[in-house]
Amino acid sequence: MGDNVKIVPASCTQCGGTVEVDPQSEKGVCPFCGTSFIIEKAINNYNVQHATIEHADNVNIDMTGSVKSVLDFVGDQMKESRAERREYKKIQAEKDRQMTSLFFKMMGIMFAGVFAFGIIGFIYYQITGGGDDTNAPVSSETAGEVISPELDEPVVSDGVTRAGEDSIEVYFEWDEISGADGYQVYEDYKYYEEEEYREPEYYETTETAFVAGAQDYFDFRISVRAYKGQGESRVYSEWSDFAQGSTY
Repeated sequence: MGDNVKIVPASCTQCGGTVEVDPQSEKGVCPFCGTSFIIEKAINNYNVQHATIEHADNVNIDMTGSVKSVLDFVGDQMKESRAERREYKKIQAEKDRQMTSLFFKMMGIMFAGVFAFGIIGFIYYQITGGGDDTNAPVSSETAGEVISPELDEPVVSDGVTRAGEDSIEVYFEWDEISGADGYQVYEDYKYYEEEEYREPEYYETTETAFVAGAQDYFDFRISVRAYKGQGESRVYSEWSDFAQGSTY
């Protein structure tokens, strides 16, 4: 090299060794590892590695060459990461919207089913009287028996709760029926938490009153019919409507 050639230090882009190069040249060869390199990049590497900070508020680093490439790569990765996060949030928001829509659809179907079931139950209740009808009882014991139009149907008052000697009593009464020899009483009952009444029982009396009783919370209902005569000649009135009463 001539005396007029300016020699500057550089760092090999492969092994990092310090070499002296002619900045006017385009390429050089590292004497350490034999790798061919671009002189401009090698000079930039050296300047970055040996940069000194003279003033903390005035730092100038030549961000060309490989350093700039690294920072550009990092910047691109950050942009891609932000784009991916935005896309993920968009997809998640759409999933949330779909789940919310599905939830309200399911709730609508459920409420529609409950409403329809309620309507059906109401219609059934109206037709059947809700299982607590006030019509006369029907039993096999009344089959083939003679109903006399001369005997009026008793009208029974709802039961009155009162204290008895060893239980709570429910007192029922009705007006005397003209021409009757006595009365047949149909009684059934249930515990207050039960839905259905239990198996009914039948009683006969010449009184115009009937007393039911229990030591716990029970519901009672009775129906009464008048009768006249004995044996095969006995005739009956129609059963009365149910009268209700309870021990609580």
